Amino acid sequence: MSDNFKSLKAIKDRRNPSQDSLKKVTPTSICKVDECSNHVSEYTGPGSKSVCRKHQLMMREYGGNARLDRMWTFHKKDFCEGENCGHIPMNNVRIQSLPYDERLVVSRMLLHVDHVDSNKNNNHPSNLQTLCMDCHGVKTLRNKDY
Repeated sequence: MSDNFKSLKAIKDRRNPSQDSLKKVTPTSICKVDECSNHVSEYTGPGSKSVCRKHQLMMREYGGNARLDRMWTFHKKDFCEGENCGHIPMNNVRIQSLPYDERLVVSRMLLHVDHVDSNKNNNHPSNLQTLCMDCHGVKTLRNKDY
């Protein structure tokens, strides 16, 4: 099964947030995403023991692309922050004929989260930027981050 098919299948299989039930939460549990001081989600479901509700809804299981094993993915924006770029994949004419949910998946695949200082362990928001594939490739070559 191709990765593209798996991604599109995930759209149809994603969790419906309205079906999550409330759970008991301890007030000492704080979201694990850098610079987030919210308490972990009060709802059951993927990520409910680790992240707040806002970040929980950004996870792959809910149609997003954030992953707990790659915390930087919670900081992806919907546009390129590259120098003189500003590319917004959702406006790409080549995907306008797709249904909205599928356009969203494709547009998320076209953007990457880049570590400004090339240190993949430094996931502080000030060290992260969202780049389109072109800008990310140029930065990688210029900085020899390969």
